[in-house]
Amino acid sequence: MAAKAYILIRTAPGLTKSIYSALRISSAVQSVEMITGPYDLIAVMEAADTNKLLGMIMNDIRPAAGVRDTLTCLVVPGEEEGEQ
Repeated sequence: MAAKAYILIRTAPGLTKSIYSALRISSAVQSVEMITGPYDLIAVMEAADTNKLLGMIMNDIRPAAGVRDTLTCLVVPGEEEGEQ
């Protein structure tokens, strides 16, 4: 089963736009948006399973220069549409 997560990213001051640009071209990231609040960016990532997804986050997001903190929110699979 595929795994999906929303990753909230807090950046160092002045680096939000450059990190945003880098994530936009990353093949590991499906989408990224600048947001307001305690975090600066939100990215969406998917992988074949949770272990691969968490590995991608640990290798592609967390070590990036200027990333201060992340919060990963794994998507909980729901019922398929039409199932009862």
